[in-house]
Amino acid sequence: MSIRPIASLMLGTLLSLPAGASDGGQLAADHGCMNCHGPAAKSAPGLQGLSAKLQRKGDSPEALQHLLKEMREGKTIHGHQMVSDESAIAILAWMARGSR
Repeated sequence: MSIRPIASLMLGTLLSLPAGASDGGQLAADHGCMNCHGPAAKSAPGLQGLSAKLQRKGDSPEALQHLLKEMREGKTIHGHQMVSDESAIAILAWMARGSR
């Protein structure tokens, strides 16, 4: 059995996922979001509370742009400023979908 059909099937599956569906959580982990927003969060809002707030606002492109603007304009948080707009949008979309 050739590995090529299996690789093609796996690639097709990955490409069919909605943007941000599989990588928002990984990007949050990669950027250290859980360091401040994880279960032991004391000075920053926790991920569950933030996700609930974002779910109410939705994940439309307009809502995500508004959330990005809020993230950038709030208190100057170094970690927030270090994340690219593309990564921030993927993380916000993941959160707006309930962090799933």
